[in-house]
Amino acid sequence: MTLLHRLLPSRNFLFQVITAGGLAATSDTLCQFLVEKKAHQDVKRTLRFALITSCLIAPIQFNWFRFLASRIPGNALSVGMKRAAVDQIVAAPILTSTFIFTINFFEHNRSSDIALRRTKELIIPVMKTNYMVWPAVQVVNMTFVPIGYRVIFLQAAMLGTFIKMLNKRPLITQMISAGVIGATGDAITQLGIENVSLSHYDLMRTTRFFLLPTFYIAPILGKWFRTLEKWSLPGRWLFGSRKTLPLKKLAVDQIFFAPIFSASIIYNLRLMEGYSIKESWEKLISDYWDIYKRSIQYWPCMQLINFYVIPLHFRVIFTQIAALIWNVFLSHKTQTRLPIPPLE
Repeated sequence: MTLLHRLLPSRNFLFQVITAGGLAATSDTLCQFLVEKKAHQDVKRTLRFALITSCLIAPIQFNWFRFLASRIPGNALSVGMKRAAVDQIVAAPILTSTFIFTINFFEHNRSSDIALRRTKELIIPVMKTNYMVWPAVQVVNMTFVPIGYRVIFLQAAMLGTFIKMLNKRPLITQMISAGVIGATGDAITQLGIENVSLSHYDLMRTTRFFLLPTFYIAPILGKWFRTLEKWSLPGRWLFGSRKTLPLKKLAVDQIFFAPIFSASIIYNLRLMEGYSIKESWEKLISDYWDIYKRSIQYWPCMQLINFYVIPLHFRVIFTQIAALIWNVFLSHKTQTRLPIPPLE
């Protein structure tokens, strides 16, 4: 029986690879309808993305993350940075090439020559985009995300090929991406942390965590980050050197914007749960201070990475990725039935 248990895939493995495939399918669906403006979905293409992710990429990532954790043990930020550096130097080029080759292999009637040529054409521009954002994301992943959720976290952050739309239509991309990441965070919390069975899964709660980031958090954050950029131009009051400017942005963000915006998130979430205006206000008063004390141990570090490393059009999504970790972390620590909303 012990040998059989070792041979069979673990529950966590299945949970991660299946969820990763679902996220990949979601990404391709969004890309087809919103980026490529197709009238009808190419279902076979979406299935290819899901199957290649679930059957090839996610299992490799699952074992790779465990290998890194065993070879570079610890929980400090410096440890996470070492793991991320090894990941980006060793694994990222190999996995990216593998994914591009496999997708093109099945798209072009299993022609290895065409797949190899397409891989050579695409790998450099894809890796350039990769190194603009993913090293910072992987530092967060390797440092703060429990090892049992790193594959899902990475797939939620990627949003597949949908990411290429960011420069053309940043608002709609940020809104949908934030919603998907928010819903993913709640699904991880319910199924992975609270161990809720599918029969008792709270779909309305996940819906709230999709709607609030999509229609409230993402648009406001997008506007706020663009405003900070305008205030940082030469001659404006926030302008400074490359070293001091991110620190100035962080100070303004955490002192003036984050406390008010965070309170509004908590208040609106309570309203969406069905509380009255008075009850929502009372819940805000009772919950806010404890949540804020926890947030200042986490969010300043995340936003410093955001302002120093992440390009402007990726910042809303990076914030929502960090919020995914924040929700899972709080649920793990407090074992609350309702995950506390992300504090920016």
